[in-house]
Amino acid sequence: MRRSFIISIFIVIIALMFGYNFRPWIVPNTYVSGWGASSTKSETNINTQNINFDATIKNDGHYSVYVKEVQVLFADSIKNKFQSGNQKISVNKWLKPNETWDVNGEWIFDSSGIKENNIMIIPNYATFKVNIFPF
Repeated sequence: MRRSFIISIFIVIIALMFGYNFRPWIVPNTYVSGWGASSTKSETNINTQNINFDATIKNDGHYSVYVKEVQVLFADSIKNKFQSGNQKISVNKWLKPNETWDVNGEWIFDSSGIKENNIMIIPNYATFKVNIFPF
């Protein structure tokens, strides 16, 4: 009885060490490493703001991952102001370790009721989520 308990504890310790040491090999580490945007006002409607963006996806993992798409998440305060544009950008590409890939697009917002009619002054107005396969 005591011997099987010690063996069980030993197996659990080995499993924890194995999982901890190899975690970087198991868990993908693909993210948007940086992004930038510029905006223009509509010539026909002063309450419409066009935002053009560029974002860089990076695979910091130890193996290639298949990037399905990049999803843009807007701040709660402006979700209802979004009119059109790219909220999901299809990538459908394998990224090797340390490889990057650039995506870009455009968003159109109703900027009425926003300070200075400028969506871009809202802190964290947009964040990016990288969707990889199969996760």
